[in-house]
Amino acid sequence: MSLKDIPAQFEIDSEEDLRAMVCSYCSELGFDREEISCEDYFSITLGHTSLPIDKKIVGGRSDILISRNRIPLAIIETKAPRHDLTDDDAKQAVSYARLLSTIAPLAIVTNGTETRVYDVLANGLTQIDNPQESHWSKNGQQISGIDDELRYEAAKLLVAVNPNTLRQFCRQQVATGLIDLKSDIEQNKKYNPKVYVERNSLSTKFTEWLGSELLVFAVIAPSGYGKTNFMCAKVEEAISSHFTLFYSAGRFTDGLMSSIRNDFIWEFHRNKETVQIFDRLDALSKNVGMKLLIFIDAIDENPSGIKAIKNELLDVVAKIRQYPNIKIILSCKSFDWLYVVTDSNQSFNLLGETIEPSLSRPAKRSITPDAEKVGFHLMKFTNEELDQALAKYKTAYSIDGDFSGEILEESRNPLMLRFIAEIYGGGGEKLPTSISSLVSGAKLRKAIKKQVEYWFCTE
Repeated sequence: MSLKDIPAQFEIDSEEDLRAMVCSYCSELGFDREEISCEDYFSITLGHTSLPIDKKIVGGRSDILISRNRIPLAIIETKAPRHDLTDDDAKQAVSYARLLSTIAPLAIVTNGTETRVYDVLANGLTQIDNPQESHWSKNGQQISGIDDELRYEAAKLLVAVNPNTLRQFCRQQVATGLIDLKSDIEQNKKYNPKVYVERNSLSTKFTEWLGSELLVFAVIAPSGYGKTNFMCAKVEEAISSHFTLFYSAGRFTDGLMSSIRNDFIWEFHRNKETVQIFDRLDALSKNVGMKLLIFIDAIDENPSGIKAIKNELLDVVAKIRQYPNIKIILSCKSFDWLYVVTDSNQSFNLLGETIEPSLSRPAKRSITPDAEKVGFHLMKFTNEELDQALAKYKTAYSIDGDFSGEILEESRNPLMLRFIAEIYGGGGEKLPTSISSLVSGAKLRKAIKKQVEYWFCTE
């Protein structure tokens, strides 16, 4: 019996009926129940990343995986009974089969009345009438000598057919990028969503920028003012409506573009030039009407030095001007910002002009450029932001006492508020009101030393 000869034993009114029919047919072919997987979740491999596929999120209909001795044999993708099968359906099924950790040699697409079988190991999209015609069968039912190019092509096809796969990939890339930054109070990392306070002016400017034609957004501030918190919160917010990538410059080993190439090794070979990478990413974004937002946090912490990241960013912004669907968000300490956006402190460079185009033709360039006119310079908490922050910190850290006097004013500095919460959290000691009482405590000095070592010495 051919795999295409699925008998219509009853009327198919729903996808559940279709799934039951296919499972019954597979049983008739001799597969045991444990060899027929009807899970909604399975994993594919994109380069270095194992990506969980959830049909509710990604939109895949690869409802059934047939295996023998735990080795995948066929992906069966069930479509709605009234759905007319298309080449895109086949491309998605074949791509899933090729991207399993162990390739499944056959891909089957069915809507209950029409069933198509594809040879996964063949080049292109090859439909067959029975398994004996497949490369797998002719090779003694062995999968060997498979070129990585098959997986590479499968990833490209899958993203083109189903852009939600790229969104899911981006979600996982962002989650990985935030591992060293995001935590709860106990882990004490930089970004804790429970105590994060939206910086109103900064968020408003960021939203305006998203709708503009400007390609680069920069947030600048001294250490501890909340740059990283903003970057983490915004990338998590933006991922629901944009393709997003997140990088901590302090974790670079060979720069920004090398990190992007490594993430997208399933899409780009390592020798691809920057322009070729942006060509593909811009096209993917344009096809689905979305933007690709690349977040680069703490460029001043790049291990290769501020000069290296400055030169790379200059090269990147020179190229992305022709890609309106790609935008970059970066953060930097105030101390290094003048060097980043100027040439020898004499004139704004291309990066500075890309962030603030009105500075591209100033009245004269004979004086030192004012770097505070480029990018958004984050300040201390406003009254409204401080009220929100105090309420969140008091609850999260169980602080006993009210913020008032000098302590209240010092808490406008986000990092100082964090210090105070660390010391007086837990309700063991009541919050003082004066700076002298605060600074005199050995407990505080120890905590500040701990925080300074974490925030300023370990990155």
